Amino acid sequence: MRSIRALIMKSTSVLFCAMMILTSFSPGCTSQDSSEEIAELEVILEIVIGEDGENDSMNATAKVTGGESPYNYQWELDGSQMLSMKSYLKMSNLSEGQHVVSVSVSSKDGQADQITASFTIE
Repeated sequence: MRSIRALIMKSTSVLFCAMMILTSFSPGCTSQDSSEEIAELEVILEIVIGEDGENDSMNATAKVTGGESPYNYQWELDGSQMLSMKSYLKMSNLSEGQHVVSVSVSSKDGQADQITASFTIE
């Protein structure tokens, strides 16, 4: 009987330690002794024109550093809000001329950043 209890106690303590380790790495959880600071959210916008062999197409990608994931994305093209909530926006059949694309990114920890760029379709 004692060996069974000892085995159960040992398993329980190992399980408890595993739960503590998992909790310390879970999103939104921090350990008491953690001095790790979350970096400031920063967004870089990369735009590629005609990537699909079409001169009237545009692919924009938001490259995010800092903050705490998951991130929320809100895209605008020429002042109109786009439905894409992903880290990229792909558009085709754009008219010739100058266009403006912007993306607003917010992180789980409440940080936000926005970047705007213009590009020309010829």
